[in-house]
Amino acid sequence: MQFQSVQFEKAFATLTNEDQQVAETYYHTRSPTRCVRELGRDCSPKTMGKTLQRIARRCGAQSIKDLFAPVDNGKPATTAQLMGLLEKQGYKCALTGMVLTPETASPDHVEPVSCGGSHAPQNLQWVHTTINKMKSTLTQTEFVEFCSKVTAHTHTPV
Repeated sequence: MQFQSVQFEKAFATLTNEDQQVAETYYHTRSPTRCVRELGRDCSPKTMGKTLQRIARRCGAQSIKDLFAPVDNGKPATTAQLMGLLEKQGYKCALTGMVLTPETASPDHVEPVSCGGSHAPQNLQWVHTTINKMKSTLTQTEFVEFCSKVTAHTHTPV
């Protein structure tokens, strides 16, 4: 994690493990709603927002957004990098292994931009267009979790 200042970083080290975990989850998700989901908390996003505000103030920041350094979105991938990635993947969907054609190939952000993900090559992969629509703004972990639940449910004997 990158902090706005060394003072914030030192103050963060004095927090309880639980508060550190909440702040780290926010750092990766950049969303109180996703924090609730990722941490499995039984609270509203508004309550999580208040918790994040309390954590930020304990570190000397005005808000949780002020605590951390802005996300570095890196340089966007070039066309050549995207084509190289497609070739590296063997012209197959990164999530299903299905063969991709020009009509079915779709670039996808492993970590969605809405969650702080970048357009940099290391955050991109090629997936089937249907998979990309299904994944939408979910992180890769969230998407795979949901797919596992669907598979477990539909393969359970009735």
